[in-house]
Amino acid sequence: MTLIYVPYQLFSWRFCCSDQSRPVPRLHAGWNQFEVITQAVKAVEKHMKTFVHREKKKTVFNFYNELHSYLASYGVDGVKVDVQNIIETLGSGHGGRVSLTRSYHQAFKASVARNFADKGCISCMCHNTDGLYSAKQTAVVRASDDFYPRDPALHTIHISSVAYISLFLGEFMQPDWDTFHSLDPVADYHGAARALGGCAIYVR
Repeated sequence: MTLIYVPYQLFSWRFCCSDQSRPVPRLHAGWNQFEVITQAVKAVEKHMKTFVHREKKKTVFNFYNELHSYLASYGVDGVKVDVQNIIETLGSGHGGRVSLTRSYHQAFKASVARNFADKGCISCMCHNTDGLYSAKQTAVVRASDDFYPRDPALHTIHISSVAYISLFLGEFMQPDWDTFHSLDPVADYHGAARALGGCAIYVR
């Protein structure tokens, strides 16, 4: 699995790729990762004012599709989308926060379905009510804050907090408990907790 982090003004994506037979964007020594990031951002630059065109649903779809189709052409098979709840903030005063969130989710789902065969998507930073009840097909949701493995005090806090949050989210979403280090001294603890929580374990 290859991970790439691409920052963007409204959202940021982490990309996972399983097709090793294609020239896949990678972050490693000697490779110009900034070229992939630059090209990915250029693909969506023309949609920088998407909020201005909130009534044109096709424009919102194009915002996502330009980036997702570019990534899919490299064999990327899924995305992790951060900061989804920002629409609640940026949408204030733009004629209906809920309808704006819904239109973005519909466009996002359509783009994911079009470009990724298994609808590979993890939604993150999306616990606002508008977002949760607008997500239907893209229903894998990060249930936690970021996990910081180098701080020993945060292992139990992380597990207990996502367990409580999953009691609510698990009724209508598939909770995701973030990654953990398999060689960590408490890896068994994390693996067992995720098995009990019914959430995925990612291997790279």
